Amino acid sequence: MIEHLVVGHPFLLNLFAGKIPEKLPSTFKLLKYLELSDLPLKYKEVAMFAICLIRSCPNLKKLRIKGCRGCDVNLTSPESLVKAQEPWEDSLNQLQEVRMEVFCGTWPELEFLKCLLAKSLVLEKIIIQTEVEIGLKILRDVLRLRRASPRTEILFLDPEED
Repeated sequence: MIEHLVVGHPFLLNLFAGKIPEKLPSTFKLLKYLELSDLPLKYKEVAMFAICLIRSCPNLKKLRIKGCRGCDVNLTSPESLVKAQEPWEDSLNQLQEVRMEVFCGTWPELEFLKCLLAKSLVLEKIIIQTEVEIGLKILRDVLRLRRASPRTEILFLDPEED
């Protein structure tokens, strides 16, 4: 019966100790708003678990992710979270808005964003809040990502904006 869920990083760490499943055993069918706080998406395993959790919310409309400060923007890897999480079913058919705060542009974050853009058919808006100097470095990469929804608008905000 949960429609709005806010969970933080310490709780999430306890959930995925070990192998990360493609989906959770239970589905949050009524969940419409999910907020993940202090989530270090700079780590591949954390980003994969976030995808697992989102895939278990078929009617999710809004997603808010608050990252962690202190990202290393030089983290790079040829691996793809999209390939790691295939095949996707129609799990993001309702997602309309994504807000990512403290976005650093690490490859797991970019791959996570790539997954959302590729699988969200009705996505209208992605709001990315980042440090100005980091935002300018990754803006080009983010704007090049393919989108399933032609209506998706990508907005970058600096840390002082709401």
